[in-house]
Amino acid sequence: MLAKVTTTALLLAAGGGSRFAGPTHKLLAMLDGRPVFRHALDHVIGARLDGVVVVTGATDLSIDDDVVTILHNANWQRGQAGSLQIGLTEAAARDSEFVVVGLADQPFIPPAAWRAIAEARSDARIVVATSMP
Repeated sequence: MLAKVTTTALLLAAGGGSRFAGPTHKLLAMLDGRPVFRHALDHVIGARLDGVVVVTGATDLSIDDDVVTILHNANWQRGQAGSLQIGLTEAAARDSEFVVVGLADQPFIPPAAWRAIAEARSDARIVVATSMP
């Protein structure tokens, strides 16, 4: 009998968005009638991985999806590594064998890309998405 493969999707959404020149936090900026982060999150959810973790920090994203675990990085100002560590700790607590990491300010990464990384079976410890020719 094969062991169940558990893959956690980790969406990093804690940064301050300081380079964004809009009237609101960049993750809350509207794109086609929805906040930027919502596009990214919907694509992650649509990939149907075993779990979804979002690490927030600088701004409240008001996520109320039952399939999403929200963790807060109180030290978000110290950089992305802290958010990554929070997410990886959660994935380890879930006994995840794999973690697929993405950024909430990348609304055009489709569910198929998340799945492609999740389904890449390799001896490599890290798999990186590249564009198709």
